Amino acid sequence: MLGCARRRATNPLRTGARCARAGARRHSLTPCRRPTRLARCAPRHRGFPIRCRARHGCAPDARDDATAARSLRAPFALLIGTLAHSPLIDDLIRCGKIDATAIAGKWESYLIQTIDAPTLGLDRALVIVGSDKRGTIYGLYDLSEQIGVSPWYWWADVTPAHHDALFVQPGRQIHGEPSVKYRGIFLNDEAPDLTNWIRAKFGAASVSENPPVPPNIANYGHEFYAKLFEMILRLRGNYLWPAMWNNAFNEDDPANARLADDYGIVMGTSHQEPMLRAQKEWERRYLRTLGTWNYTKDSEVIESFWRDGVRRNKNFESIITLGLGGANDTPRAPGGPDANRALLENIVVQQRTILAEEINPDVTKIPQLWCF
Repeated sequence: MLGCARRRATNPLRTGARCARAGARRHSLTPCRRPTRLARCAPRHRGFPIRCRARHGCAPDARDDATAARSLRAPFALLIGTLAHSPLIDDLIRCGKIDATAIAGKWESYLIQTIDAPTLGLDRALVIVGSDKRGTIYGLYDLSEQIGVSPWYWWADVTPAHHDALFVQPGRQIHGEPSVKYRGIFLNDEAPDLTNWIRAKFGAASVSENPPVPPNIANYGHEFYAKLFEMILRLRGNYLWPAMWNNAFNEDDPANARLADDYGIVMGTSHQEPMLRAQKEWERRYLRTLGTWNYTKDSEVIESFWRDGVRRNKNFESIITLGLGGANDTPRAPGGPDANRALLENIVVQQRTILAEEINPDVTKIPQLWCF
């Protein structure tokens, strides 16, 4: 991982979550043994109960809004939502059941708290509130880790230990902003090892003419990236440079970019691939006719290529790489840095002009990675 995860405070919920017996005032969190209910505000995760049943043999009773949640009748419920996006959570704040002042307006922050009588029909609840989408996700995965699910459960075959019952202790815990805003990984030098594994597990990507995807491309598709996105989030990351040696994240599988945004993963491109365009996207279109990208002779084609990439991904959360080197880490032009300074300055001016025209006139509001 690049960067560092948030510093974790002592959590009053952590010890109780693994207890085999209920102590004083501990609450059961075992949906298949006791009538725990789940209410959430996560419209892009409606398959959650189905996945729970497939993986664990049981599914929570999930409700998606405040009105439905009020119809719950149970001794204990798990309530999950994001500030300003969950009517149920907003109601609890207005009624004084929860004080979210400590996380309001914060980046990737969350609170976990037990409360009494959250709504009519519920005796108690464990509430997870995120300041934003990833804050809510981190809160869920924090609880999952306390229960005993390793972030590596799939990648390293770490089977969670079985517990006949799970309990939480009453309390409140605030998890603030991370010390490093963007934290992630680069699937660098992925061939041959990871690529061969991808071929064995997921086969080849579907051949396509538009966008151009040739035969025999390893299927770095949404099935693979879903597993990777989940692991990154469980490790409190949020950022990814995808496989790029012989792949194009946005074109090999058109579902990849939308999936990343659904999961809350911020996507970027490597140090040699500016403006959200993979090197392979260029080569599949122009290598036979124009050769590798060369701004000194093909500036108009390259700028149109960049603009199309920005338009394609403008509604997804990204960090946009700026600058331009030669393909495969070669010089952008002969002569070295001093001879190419004016060329590079012009390239960045043109790139930022495209960003201003396509995303936001104030380019300082657009996350960028300057890589020269």
